[in-house]
Amino acid sequence: MSHPSSVQEPPPADLSEDDGAKLIVLSCVFSVLCIAVVSARFWAATKKKARLWWDDWLCIPSLFFALSLNAINITMVQVAGVGRHSASFGDEAPIMLGKWAKILYFELLAYSFAVPLPKIVLLLFYVRIFSNPKFKVAVYAIATFVIAWCPAVFLTDLFQCKPVAFGWDKTLSGGGTCIDVLAFFRYIAVPAVMSDAAVLVLPLPLIWQLNMTQKQKMALSGVFVLGSLGLIASIVRMVIFFQSEAFADPTWDAVTLLAWTMVEVDAVLIAACLPPLRPLFISFVQSTSKLTSKVHHRLGKTNESSSSHSGSGGVQKEGFTRIDDESGIRRTWEVELVETNSSQHELKDDRPGAFV
Repeated sequence: MSHPSSVQEPPPADLSEDDGAKLIVLSCVFSVLCIAVVSARFWAATKKKARLWWDDWLCIPSLFFALSLNAINITMVQVAGVGRHSASFGDEAPIMLGKWAKILYFELLAYSFAVPLPKIVLLLFYVRIFSNPKFKVAVYAIATFVIAWCPAVFLTDLFQCKPVAFGWDKTLSGGGTCIDVLAFFRYIAVPAVMSDAAVLVLPLPLIWQLNMTQKQKMALSGVFVLGSLGLIASIVRMVIFFQSEAFADPTWDAVTLLAWTMVEVDAVLIAACLPPLRPLFISFVQSTSKLTSKVHHRLGKTNESSSSHSGSGGVQKEGFTRIDDESGIRRTWEVELVETNSSQHELKDDRPGAFV
């Protein structure tokens, strides 16, 4: 019988395993989605002849760094053997792990910009939607925190080792020193989660003070909650870092961590582009409703039993409620929050060619 304090060794890894293809597929899928939603955002603005604002233009560098992360992920698989067990490299292990460490160095540099930019896009969108002075102060405070995170992570990663090349080449003459990189990865995740949560809850109190029905408030809240989908990914990523030794089998464990990192960044960017696409969604639903109504109307003419249900043959809109119907919300681009006589709020717009 083994001693109670003894620790059982984990089962030997199957050195033929390779999860690299999964990371490549996921990177390609998210790249296509990010390109599609950002392109659709600009196309929607052009179609509505709406003026582009800072949050629109900031989507371009956000997309660039998101795609950079995805490209680096693919490079890691192709060049550094990410997805395979480190033990499977044999005599080439020092070379492959050196390549992995070097690419990871540039991955984190891109990550330091890829994480905050989509959040700033959302915060700028909040500023345009609400004009409440206290709310804007809160937005600027969160934005300052998010922006400060960027150079802190960038500079720490840039100078994590002395000399810098010692981070991926431990054979340098004279040696070198490095920070605890695993601890660094763990603790930069904490403020990232905090900022995600802040972006999530910030607009909700004002939304529930709007002069709208409960159903409309729920729908509008859902639009803003989508902006913090990355919160789930960042929490999962942080938990993985704190519960496991991420560098025990670095090229194998990297697949899971890189995948959640990608979801953390890309989900926020995708969600940040969804609110401006709402008019396109409404137009699509209305077109589908009209088409369905015409089909039922024509079928009703050839079937007496169905003609009684077709009624006037008009457009049926049951089952779909527009947020801006019978409320203070319009399809706007520059929206202002104003007080009403009933001490509630409504969204107001005075600019043409706007959409939200």
